[in-house]
Amino acid sequence: MPDQKEREDNQIVMEAWKKTIDVQQHFNELEFRIRNFAVTVFVAILGLAGVAVQNHVFVTILTFRTSLASWILLVGLIGWFAFYFMDRLWSHRLLIGAVRHGESIENEMIKDHPSIALTKAISTASPIKFFR
Repeated sequence: MPDQKEREDNQIVMEAWKKTIDVQQHFNELEFRIRNFAVTVFVAILGLAGVAVQNHVFVTILTFRTSLASWILLVGLIGWFAFYFMDRLWSHRLLIGAVRHGESIENEMIKDHPSIALTKAISTASPIKFFR
């Protein structure tokens, strides 16, 4: 039978695991929001460029005349890359860090609580690799 100190330690580890799962959920929701907004902006840019083409809207800069749609698409492409880098180099790295931390906690807890393996189960089921 576990003594008082061991029960308290288990309680602390369990609370840390719960908080880690909360943090993982937060970063996952953050990624979904970024991606949702990126797709919305992408569709809006395509629609705006389409309207510019349909209405034959041109801009002249110095002596260079071009369709407004090309400028809209260029700005949209820059924005799309900004979303990509924000997602890939910022929020996704935070999620990966939270997942790795959760796995380390679960590796410690697995001896006493074999059913605590959510992070590991999600990590095992998640990766789909197309080109690697």
